[in-house]
Amino acid sequence: MKKKSRPLTTVLMLLLPALLLFWGGKGAAVLGAAMAAPDGALELLFQSELTSSPQAPNAPKSAATTVPDTTEPTEQITQSHPTAGEAPKTTESAVSKKASDITATPADIAALAAKSQAADKGKKAGNIREFNYAKSGATDTYQNVRVRNTTKTASVDIKKELEKPLDIGKKPAILIFHTHTTESYNLFERDFYTASDSVRTKDSGKNIVRIGRELAGILEAAGYRVIHDTTIHDSTYNGSYNRSRATVEKHLAENPDIQVVLDIHRDAIHNGNTRQKPVAKIEGKKAAQIMIITGVEEGGITNFPNWRGNLTFALHLQKALEDRYPQLTRAVFFCSRRYNMNLGKNNLLIEIGSDANTLDEAAYTARMLGTALAELLAGS
Repeated sequence: MKKKSRPLTTVLMLLLPALLLFWGGKGAAVLGAAMAAPDGALELLFQSELTSSPQAPNAPKSAATTVPDTTEPTEQITQSHPTAGEAPKTTESAVSKKASDITATPADIAALAAKSQAADKGKKAGNIREFNYAKSGATDTYQNVRVRNTTKTASVDIKKELEKPLDIGKKPAILIFHTHTTESYNLFERDFYTASDSVRTKDSGKNIVRIGRELAGILEAAGYRVIHDTTIHDSTYNGSYNRSRATVEKHLAENPDIQVVLDIHRDAIHNGNTRQKPVAKIEGKKAAQIMIITGVEEGGITNFPNWRGNLTFALHLQKALEDRYPQLTRAVFFCSRRYNMNLGKNNLLIEIGSDANTLDEAAYTARMLGTALAELLAGS
């Protein structure tokens, strides 16, 4: 009997890890961009010959670089969301544990995982594939700090930036918020997803707000004043950044001691019916990898005077994370975008994992982020 050949797509998927390591020239640049860019970026591998526009977080294939960052792409959201967000609050939870205990799964997340797994009867709709992005997509590297520079005019001297002191006073107030507040994760681990798996929910115990609580708790335990705004900004997806901009401006006006501003998201990396899961094993436990995003003033991106300070802060933060938790971060994504990062100083957008990671993996990462950030601020 004649042996059947494997479909081309299967062969490509099998060869992808090797191609990432060994494919040179233009192909390597395409693969690097796909692996480093956020939200749906693996699809860039198959589109890059048709369009050279870098993609923005949570942007569809058709997003163009000339669109101002006050205009957002359209995404289908099937869940219903309230028009008004929750009042800013701080919730006490397992996040106040000592740093040595941060591998422990919070009780509420463990209960959610057990309940969801017991009730699950969904049929497989696609695959979940783990991938460690620690060494993928970097255009600039110095020691353990890596940058994916997609800007047109700005160069990055990592060593020089790391030699600069941070522009942060002692015990600064920290603002944490979420432009895409309803972004959520898997509740338990498996190697496939189902059509019924939710990628967005207004339930703050299951979405990115829960991850923000973990981060806030660690920083508060370290003695920092944290404002965690849980307002839902993506009740409709278009206009999310305009609404979160108003939130940030309000808090900055009311709290002049805010010197660090963090917009916490989660990524989505899809390749056909496969969802990529950025993961690293830290102290024996799986963690969702982090991607720090920072922008530049160039071309149509204007009114961004603090971009260089943001870049310096991003590189210091990545080094603090990598020094303590090797391979936890993806390359810093340095791009021609603002995403409200021109408001205040030390203002970053941070992607924690993807929609293929579990809530527990993302929460663990948030605790590590809080630990590393607290140490960085203490030494600044």
